[in-house]
Amino acid sequence: MMYLKVKFIRNTDHPHGRKTLEGYIAAENKTVAKVKAAEYLYEQDGKFAIYYKAPRFEEITEELYISKTEKQLDHVDESAIKQYCALLSLFGEEESYSEDEVRDAEALLNNPKGEEAEDVARYDALLQKVSTHRGTMAKDATLEDIKSAALCLYRGGEVGGDIVHKSDDILMIINTNTELPPESVDKPEENASKPTESVEAVEIDESVNN
Repeated sequence: MMYLKVKFIRNTDHPHGRKTLEGYIAAENKTVAKVKAAEYLYEQDGKFAIYYKAPRFEEITEELYISKTEKQLDHVDESAIKQYCALLSLFGEEESYSEDEVRDAEALLNNPKGEEAEDVARYDALLQKVSTHRGTMAKDATLEDIKSAALCLYRGGEVGGDIVHKSDDILMIINTNTELPPESVDKPEENASKPTESVEAVEIDESVNN
């Protein structure tokens, strides 16, 4: 059995910038190691896997592998989660974000006091929801799993349940406001107008007729 440390280096075209992703794998031989390395990369950043260079392997001891993989269960790229929450808060849901948008998100993270208070509040609220939900997720949840949960929370739906888009919420409010309250439906006679009351309130001066 081989115990390996694997490194993936992003190239400069990666939407989230240049960075090194590290992992630890155990495999029977080099061929299996390459397959497991590819699986690990896909789990961590499958959407942008094409922006990584070929993996680099370093053989390690079994003891080091065990210690690293035990810690790895609690490890995800926290900065990537914060950045994704910032992007959602600033620009909403998009298939991919431009370099300018990524820079704006990083600016919000690095100097929140220099940003609009509403943007910072929206980001803080979303990040808090994501942090709370992560307490219910498996320890080996991948970055993509957490991003998917963040997107569901941003949309306003329950993670793992039906997703409710913001546009659906607005439509629901509009439809609800146009309906009569339950009391007027159940007792229409009590809510009907009574024109006779206004007629009785008018006094007729008979001297005018004379």
